[in-house]
Amino acid sequence: MGCKMQQFDDLWAAIDGLFWLAIGGGVLVKLMFSEKLTTRQVIMTVCSGVFCAVFFAKPILDFLKLEGDHFEYAIVAVLALTGEHIVRRVVQFSKSGTVADIRKGVGK
Repeated sequence: MGCKMQQFDDLWAAIDGLFWLAIGGGVLVKLMFSEKLTTRQVIMTVCSGVFCAVFFAKPILDFLKLEGDHFEYAIVAVLALTGEHIVRRVVQFSKSGTVADIRKGVGK
């Protein structure tokens, strides 16, 4: 259990102010260009954007073999911007299991 807590502490130690600025910018752009959202939808959009940015940025950077802060902040902003949409599509796919559900809304 101590090892897992140490890994979590290392994750939070690696996150700096520009990281949070990139997340904030991505979420802000998402909210500005979204249709009218309820309070619940705003909360879910922000939470899913932050979740995706925090937990998927490093794996994506490693997979693409990108190094440098400028790549990290760009990936973080894109994940914050698109996180809610990605999460929604994955949940729809998990409920029905059809690729058609993932494609819905892509052309909007």
